[in-house]
Amino acid sequence: MKTLKKAISALFVIPTLIIFGIFTASNTQYIRIKFWPFEFFFEIQLWLAILTSFFIGIILGSFLILISKTLLILNNSRLSSEIKNLKSLIEKKN
Repeated sequence: MKTLKKAISALFVIPTLIIFGIFTASNTQYIRIKFWPFEFFFEIQLWLAILTSFFIGIILGSFLILISKTLLILNNSRLSSEIKNLKSLIEKKN
């Protein structure tokens, strides 16, 4: 089973790395990034700007999913304790 997971991972990771490599090699021109209210700007290569924004999006999305999952776990535990309390009230009435 572990070798199957490794094979599936390799089938996903290797083409992804090849695509990133081709993308990086073909987008070497520099772009200027300026922050609107300020006169500050810097120049970086196009591939670096795109891949950085891609990975920042992945990290922020993962963080939001983590927050959502944590809230669901907390809500689940609250509802579980409420169910236990209601079950004990029903048992006391019977």
